[in-house]
Amino acid sequence: MHLQTKSELGNNWSCTALSFAMAFDVNVSSMTATFGHDGSRVLDPYVADPAGRQGFHVQECVFYGLAIEKTCTPFEIVPVSQVSQVCCNLGSEERLNYAEYLIRHYRGVIIGHTRPCDHAVAFDQGVIYDSSTENFDGSPVVTLQDLIEDVGIVPQTIWVVGE
Repeated sequence: MHLQTKSELGNNWSCTALSFAMAFDVNVSSMTATFGHDGSRVLDPYVADPAGRQGFHVQECVFYGLAIEKTCTPFEIVPVSQVSQVCCNLGSEERLNYAEYLIRHYRGVIIGHTRPCDHAVAFDQGVIYDSSTENFDGSPVVTLQDLIEDVGIVPQTIWVVGE
């Protein structure tokens, strides 16, 4: 895994692209060149950085992955299905255990909630790599509770990256 930080790009709105770049084992500059933008465009000047910036959509990263023959499979921590105005939460203890299994045994990206906005981190075999830190040793994660307490992210979607 090619570890990278936001300081390399000199901005605070590239966690999604950086996390996918690490999971893909490529340099983020090759991704931004393909995207044709660096995510810096201000979309809402009344919203504080980084939330007011264009940033990078996860779909851009998925398309890039396809171009380099990588798969990106999403796993929602608490999936919800809505049919005819009836909402069904499909979450369970078993799903949480499976999410922990994916983090411990695969490589990918976790997108979740932090304050003040959402955040993305890369993971590889149970170790979390956060592009907003210079911690190249990573943070070992055994449970989702560790992820919440030690990394400060409440996971929403786990993207498993494969060949």
